Amino acid sequence: MNRREAYRVLCVAPSADAERVERAYRHLTRKYRAEEGRDGEARVRLVEIKEAYSVLAANGKTPAPKPAAPKRPPAEPPEPPLIEVFLLWARELAASIAARWEGHVTEITILAACLGVLTALAFLAGADLLLTMLVAAVAAVTIWSPWRRFR
Repeated sequence: MNRREAYRVLCVAPSADAERVERAYRHLTRKYRAEEGRDGEARVRLVEIKEAYSVLAANGKTPAPKPAAPKRPPAEPPEPPLIEVFLLWARELAASIAARWEGHVTEITILAACLGVLTALAFLAGADLLLTMLVAAVAAVTIWSPWRRFR
């Protein structure tokens, strides 16, 4: 393929500068690449376009096509949301409690639920956070202490 045919294939004038030739090349390759899977003629046209561009690049009219950007390594997975971390921790805690207090899982569940509700109510009523936590700890020890001797 000579230079005249290369300009004709790329649909640019022979007086076109390198930037115009490159824009035409990119436009045509994008157009025919989209049709490549559906039309056999598009494949032939795409080969002609690439050959025409390489002829103009070899003769110094336009720079060679830029190489594709190097692939980035896969990104690290994002940290899970805080709620998922909390739920995972709660499940592990429940499993360890179930293993430790095998016969008292129901009682411990009820204790934890009652303490959670009482703590929330006290905090919402305006009690200080430290005082609320202290009362919850005292209640837990008071309720839980009889179970410790069965172990």
